[in-house]
Amino acid sequence: MQFVYSQATYEQMYHRGQHKLHCRAPAEVLAEWEKKGYRGRAQTVWRAMPITIQGVVLEVACHHGKMAVWMLEAFPGIAQMHMFDFSSVAVEHCKRIRRERARMKIWQGDVSNIPVADNTYDFINCTDVTEHLPPKVYQQMLKELSRVLKPYGHLLLLQGTTRLPEHIHILPEAQLLADFKQHGFNHVCKLPRRHHLLALPGAQ
Repeated sequence: MQFVYSQATYEQMYHRGQHKLHCRAPAEVLAEWEKKGYRGRAQTVWRAMPITIQGVVLEVACHHGKMAVWMLEAFPGIAQMHMFDFSSVAVEHCKRIRRERARMKIWQGDVSNIPVADNTYDFINCTDVTEHLPPKVYQQMLKELSRVLKPYGHLLLLQGTTRLPEHIHILPEAQLLADFKQHGFNHVCKLPRRHHLLALPGAQ
């Protein structure tokens, strides 16, 4: 069956079906992903960054919340962690997370329309997102990320390249970086495990 990008698909097939987020405890889900080594791999990337994560942070497409929770535990300088997902099932799952809840703001939303003011975020985590998006949605997301990130703000980028039905838009790495550059981002450095650190230039 061909994968159709829609909110209903993610809520029913992906989050209720494949991941069963509606009936699983957040602690159980986090422990499962940590056991698979995802936390250790994320820490390897973060240690290699020439900056620290602090201020107001955005987690794009938070899914089950693992990266947001682990970032909050690793970086005490994070003042607020904003996170959203296309799927209301994923959002309700993340709202059940108890750790660091005072610093978390979670909502259901679309990457093509992020409901915050310009220049809101000091840091954006955009990992395993771009490959899920149809081209038009992807291009609109790039505009939104550029809009909501502060001058001198940083963005952590990773494109998933595993061949999965939901990965409908896998790009050559050079094309991915060129697309972000076209929307104002500079490439700061390449990081372990195909991650890239990008940044916006300062205000003119």
